[in-house]
Amino acid sequence: MLGNKAKREILRSSTSAFFPYLIEITHEDYGTFRYANTTVSDTIMFEGEAYSPASFSIDPPSQTNTGISNATLTMSAVDQEWIVKIRSTDKKASARLIEAVCMFNDDGEIEVESAESLPFTLAKASWDGVKITWDMEFDDVMGIQVPLDVATKATVPGC
Repeated sequence: MLGNKAKREILRSSTSAFFPYLIEITHEDYGTFRYANTTVSDTIMFEGEAYSPASFSIDPPSQTNTGISNATLTMSAVDQEWIVKIRSTDKKASARLIEAVCMFNDDGEIEVESAESLPFTLAKASWDGVKITWDMEFDDVMGIQVPLDVATKATVPGC
């Protein structure tokens, strides 16, 4: 007959986990909203904050040697809450995308660890009656194009 310690070690060796995205949306006018795209019906606690279950998907950015492209956030708009917020402001929201690893501890509670966290700016929102889609700009400074200026005797007399 196995004791409790042996049973705990056996269960620990076959731990199950799930890998949701957590997203924290911060808007100057409306505050901070935290969501988790998970099938778990309870809120997920991470860094002392509660992330509510929500239906959203992320098309992640691609990373190359020249930079990181934009990502896409698609969120359910069935309750129309975000559509009203978008229409009522002209300010961009910021978002922090967290790739999480969630495991169940010995007490059956969810423990969350972050695999990676990336900051984005939400821009170019579009919606229909079912979903809202935002472009998630990783680095909006990369989109600024500055004309080339060459230092010559005429433009910089000290050369």
